Amino acid sequence: MDLSAYLDRINYRGDRLPTSETLRQLHLAHVLAVPFENLDNFLGRAVSLEPADLFAKIVVARRGGYCFELNGLFSLLLEALGFPVTRMIARVRYGSKPPYARSHQVLLVTMQGESWLVDVGFGGNGLLEPFPLVAGHVARQLGEQFRLVSAEQDAYLLQCLVHDEWESLYSFSPEPCQPVDYRYANYFHSHSPDSLFMQRRICILPTLEGRKTLVDQSLSMRRNGKNEKSVADSDPAYARMLQEHFGIVLPRALSDHQQPHQSHAAHIERERAGHRRPKAEAWDADNHGNDIDRPGRNEPQQIFRVADDGVMATVQVNQDKGRAGDGW
Repeated sequence: MDLSAYLDRINYRGDRLPTSETLRQLHLAHVLAVPFENLDNFLGRAVSLEPADLFAKIVVARRGGYCFELNGLFSLLLEALGFPVTRMIARVRYGSKPPYARSHQVLLVTMQGESWLVDVGFGGNGLLEPFPLVAGHVARQLGEQFRLVSAEQDAYLLQCLVHDEWESLYSFSPEPCQPVDYRYANYFHSHSPDSLFMQRRICILPTLEGRKTLVDQSLSMRRNGKNEKSVADSDPAYARMLQEHFGIVLPRALSDHQQPHQSHAAHIERERAGHRRPKAEAWDADNHGNDIDRPGRNEPQQIFRVADDGVMATVQVNQDKGRAGDGW
């Protein structure tokens, strides 16, 4: 891995020694520079988790990705710099209902007797800096507040303060995973019509003042508690939004009605015709807390939306249409 190129990609100019302060600065630099996005699902490209492919996409092409891509590549950077990394998998709760599936990659870094939860790939309302692995710990990161509590099903539960209430983001246990353990969830998120990532184009990037969230053509920018909204009314306008706010330049336009790539077409048609997968596979997207168990297509479920103040919230979705209700 070309460390200098990666560090340049995230605008990092600090120390490279494996210390807790270096970890904090790297984490913050990464989330501020590399957007959470799922656009490959609409570009006809498979989502590869191979290290060379991740580097080519995120560093060379200056794109983003979702959790398996962002945390996957970030873990390799940390290891190359001398950080001891444990790869884990979490159960997303935000916007979900039980049973919660394991569908979100997170990292654990332990050094000098301290352990830190590391996650640069959650997107909406996700961590901005590493978080101490201490149940009961509460910390403010820029304008957002998080806490870690004990969980019933897993050892830990990460929460974020949203509208003066603690919202559960995801739970996890400090058990190591191997890269192969993420392939099934990655395949689901990049193939299944039940996955939010196959229904909505999503780009999210934190800033020092808030977050920028682009869902299809709707852009929401939260700055110091205030929210601004705008809509791209054409393909060129959408392309300008991507480049101006997320630094993404796509090889071709994405139209309003573009469907996920053609390699999924037969699979999608089978799903629409009623040929359901086994229930064991019926679970949904990771980021924003959109890991949704879908036992029946007609049952309403919760997915995220951007509230008027720019904070992620949840709404009901009709699974027949795969679309959210009012508020999108």
